[in-house]
Amino acid sequence: MLATILIIIGVVLLIPGLVLFVALMLEPLISSIGIVFGRDPKYALYNTTKASQNMLESRKQALRGSSAFLIIVGILLIAIGSFIKYSPRGNDSLLLENTAGLTAGDGMGETDALKEASEEEQQLAALAKDYRYIITVREDLILLNNEPMQDINALQAALREISTAETVLILDDYASASAYHAVRECVDTLRLSFDEEATP
Repeated sequence: MLATILIIIGVVLLIPGLVLFVALMLEPLISSIGIVFGRDPKYALYNTTKASQNMLESRKQALRGSSAFLIIVGILLIAIGSFIKYSPRGNDSLLLENTAGLTAGDGMGETDALKEASEEEQQLAALAKDYRYIITVREDLILLNNEPMQDINALQAALREISTAETVLILDDYASASAYHAVRECVDTLRLSFDEEATP
């Protein structure tokens, strides 16, 4: 966000600076056209007295200074903003990326993680329509309806509250073999009917 703001401010300063610079470059041509073709008394007046010429020159100098200032500051802001926005990020660069999950390679880590989380939520929501109780075994972690269980005993205590008429879904989300078999034994012991499914 900061990079974009700096670039916008830089462009806003650079454009009038360039317009002023071009106008100053063309001023002698415009003056000559006014004197030769238009017989403009204003231009003739500036060339009649030394005081008028000095005043005109001092104003031109002030405009040149303003133009140079606007152009230099504008270019600096655009350069800084572009550097912040487009420079590579990572441990070996000047700018460290602090956003969790964002990889230095392609900048898509956070987006991919959010996408995967969203797909998992949609899958669980679809399964919840058919099953009131879903046991998810994720590596060694056991969850009952997305609530983490402290251990297999906590799961057994929670399942005791369930009617034997209910069908429980055991979801294998890259489960470790020991954790998955422990859940199966727990459900068998409580004589609950169950279905099994693995994450794609």
